[in-house]
Amino acid sequence: MAVEAAARAGGVPGRMIPVPQTVSAGCGLAWCASAEERDALVQALEGAGLAYEALHEVELY
Repeated sequence: MAVEAAARAGGVPGRMIPVPQTVSAGCGLAWCASAEERDALVQALEGAGLAYEALHEVELY
């Protein structure tokens, strides 16, 4: 939920989704945004002091 707040505060578009099974078989949440927004998302996360495990580019549909 902190990622959602940081992304919104940083003006990064996207939305919270369940982690796709192609990334992980476990449960959890992920931030879904276009690949073009990758740098802006990283800046927003780091600017808010939030750690993240990994960034993945997945073609959903």
